[in-house]
Amino acid sequence: MSDSEQMVLKAWKERWEEERWLQSIISNRMDTPSFAESILSLLLVGAAPNPQLIHYLELGLSCGALPVCHFIIAVHKKISAEPLPACNCLILCLSSHICSEVRGTRTGGSPSHTSFLA
Repeated sequence: MSDSEQMVLKAWKERWEEERWLQSIISNRMDTPSFAESILSLLLVGAAPNPQLIHYLELGLSCGALPVCHFIIAVHKKISAEPLPACNCLILCLSSHICSEVRGTRTGGSPSHTSFLA
């Protein structure tokens, strides 16, 4: 198991607060394509994506700690390799995020999330 998968699992098990999750992504330099792939692989365990992990994904995307392009590439690779119904949920999550960015609004978090990147 990779370091990034271990971090995500630890956050999930311990139910990290939003600030701790974002600080961990940023301080551990997890803004990489492999981190996006790790989150995706853990999201796809089970019959449906875990709500807590979806929340962590939305936080990372909304503040820019997890680049949207890395996650889109990870989803595309996964769908190309093996189409899964759970990927539809993730595509909807990304679509919602992208649409809110185009409109100039962000959903799924408070304005304080952007302060981590300042």
